[in-house]
Amino acid sequence: MIEEQICAYLRGKLLQARDLKILNFRRHTEGWSWETFSFDARWQEDGRELCQGYVLRKEPARAGVVGAYDTFAQFTVLKALEDTPVAAPRVFWYELAREVLGAPFFVMEKVEGEIPLPWAEGERGPFADAAAQQSIAHQFVQHLAHLHTVDWRAKGLAFLGVPEPGQGAALREIEKWQAQLDRVELTPIPLLRRALLWLREHAPLAPRVSIVHGDYRLGNFIVRDGRIVAILDWELVHLGDPLEDLGWICLRP
Repeated sequence: MIEEQICAYLRGKLLQARDLKILNFRRHTEGWSWETFSFDARWQEDGRELCQGYVLRKEPARAGVVGAYDTFAQFTVLKALEDTPVAAPRVFWYELAREVLGAPFFVMEKVEGEIPLPWAEGERGPFADAAAQQSIAHQFVQHLAHLHTVDWRAKGLAFLGVPEPGQGAALREIEKWQAQLDRVELTPIPLLRRALLWLREHAPLAPRVSIVHGDYRLGNFIVRDGRIVAILDWELVHLGDPLEDLGWICLRP
């Protein structure tokens, strides 16, 4: 059913396409919140056969693990990064109308490659040797540096919410995560409440404000031929302290 709905949507976007078909349709189950589908579209246009791989990401019916996500924010940030050195997947269309697939969604390119998964036991993947590991690590840090130096004002991304100077970025994140705890806490967790109080009392000063990925880690990028070709999972993207991404990397495997 949803495959037919997506095909009809593409026909409305690819107006010159004839005999459009969807191939290799797959519903992904790796994610913990979004509904994600990948497929190839094949069609005839001006006497030529064309094929393009797509990924469609749809908002979940309910709030995710960390609350509601904003497809428009994610789409807009990815669009803004297209002409930068950041390996962001190219995006094509954003759809707000819920009558199309039941929830807002956007469509981006399908990037071929391998996703190193930190929880896959015995997984070596692109880290077959020390040289490959060092190369990927260097690229991983380089892409993050590129992201943190993008001029978000010039890209029109102030709508993400600009934190107040000083402790503003840290305090806003603390408030966000406290709200999430309030939403999901079934029984009191005193240690977490105490941790939030400590963080509020010791909120660091942000050196500057940048685009923050929010979940920059192993498992959220695609490698092909020894190169990082796409950074994934931008649902937590926001403006804040660039050291937030660095701290998250240090805590994650």
